[in-house]
This record gives sequence, C-alpha cells and structure tokens, in this order.
Amino acid sequence: MPVISACIHRCTIERATHTMDTYGQRVSTYAPVAQNVPCRLVQDEVRAQVSLLAEQPVTTITTLIVLPSSGLTEGDRISNVIDEAGTQQPGVYEVRTLVARRRGRHGIGHISATIERVAATGGVL
Repeated sequence: MPVISACIHRCTIERATHTMDTYGQRVSTYAPVAQNVPCRLVQDEVRAQVSLLAEQPVTTITTLIVLPSSGLTEGDRISNVIDEAGTQQPGVYEVRTLVARRRGRHGIGHISATIERVAATGGVL
C-alpha cells in the first residue's frame, strides 16, 4: 500500500525566522512554508507508574507521518490539522525529532516526526 494512501489528514508546516528585540533577546516568528500537506496524526497515550504522591501522570506521545517531499525539518511547527472528516483539530505542535523510514531498496518511504503540543504562550505543554 502506498504511503500517500495512509496520509488521510492535511496540515500546515510553519518555519521560524529569528530576529533580536531591543534587549538583545532572540524572537521567533513563524510563517507557513507549506499548506494542505498530506499527513497522518497518530496519538498514543502512555501511562506512567503511580508516584509516591499517588499521582498517575499521563504522557501523550504524538507522531506525524509525512512524505519525504514535505520538506519538514526539526523545529518546524504543525498547525491547522484537518482530519478525515474535514474537522480542524485544535492546537499547534512543534517537531522534536525526525526519523526517515526506508521502503526497502526504493529509498525513503515516509518521515515519522515526534511532535509536542505548544502552549498558547509559545512554550511546550
């Protein structure tokens, strides 16, 4: 089965440009570099063990699958994820790691990106 047929979602890839503010601090501004990109957003929940404080924190690992031609790089942001029903999913994600998945002798079949949801203030949740 071709990878493109598994990419049932669409997203926007945003890339940062960096400038310095008046205090010499680096300021990142994100702008779209690709829109309506075929992708697949996969969310898996992993429960951590119960802590000494009787807490049971939940870690959500989110993976985005894209084609190699998408141009996705580490540090990019993913926004405007549209699911197979045409519904826009809330949130913006930051690309943490990329892994190129090979398809036998035919080269890279797809890219798997580990992504994290970004807080409204710009930090990672």
